[in-house]
Amino acid sequence: MVDVSVLFITFWLAAPSPAAVATQASGSITCEFRVFDGGNEISRETRVIVYPSGRSENGLRPDAAGRVSLAPGLYDVQAIRERGGQVAGIRRVEHLLIQRYPDEQGYHLEIINFNAQYGALELKTGGAVEYDAAAFTAGDRTRQVATALRGAGYLLFAVPAGRYDVRVKPAGASTPETWLTDIDVPQGRTRLRTFRPPDARPFGGR
Repeated sequence: MVDVSVLFITFWLAAPSPAAVATQASGSITCEFRVFDGGNEISRETRVIVYPSGRSENGLRPDAAGRVSLAPGLYDVQAIRERGGQVAGIRRVEHLLIQRYPDEQGYHLEIINFNAQYGALELKTGGAVEYDAAAFTAGDRTRQVATALRGAGYLLFAVPAGRYDVRVKPAGASTPETWLTDIDVPQGRTRLRTFRPPDARPFGGR
C-alpha cells in the first residue's frame, strides 16, 4: 500500500549557506531539499520533483546534493519514496512560497517530513568553526532527544513539534557550551535560528 499525503504551505522558514553568492546575480534562489520520516533522514531513497504551482509538467529535479535553482514564486513539490524499486510513499507539498529573505543570502533549506507530527529546527552557524548541537526537552537538560545533523553552514534537527532547549558547543570539545532555551519547533515547518557565540552577537532568527 502506497501512503500518499498532501501538505499545504503558504509560507516557510528556511536557511542560508555559502553557494548563495552565485545565485544572487541571476535572481534565482538555491533551494536544498532534505527528506525525513520522523527523525530518520530518507533523502537518498526519495525522488523530489518541483513544479510551478498548479502544473504537473516540466518538473525540476534537484541534483545529488538535493539542490535546485528556483525563481521566486509558488511551487508544488512531490517527494516519492522508493524501497526495493517500489514506490513506498508519496508526500506532496503544495503552494510552497520561495522568496528571497535578507538573512538567507539566496539559499533556502526546505525540509519535507513524511510524519506530519514533526517539525524541524535549523541553526545557521556559518564561519570557519564547526559546532555540535543536541536538543533536550525544554526545562529538562537530562533528557537529550536528538543530535544535530550537519549541513552547509547549518545544523539541523528533525523532531516532534514542541519546545526544546538546545546545547551548542565547538565540535569535539566539551566546553565552552551555549544554551538556546525554550525554542518552539512548529508542526510541519522549519524554525530558523542564527547562532553566534556569546561574545559575538545575540541570537536571531524568524
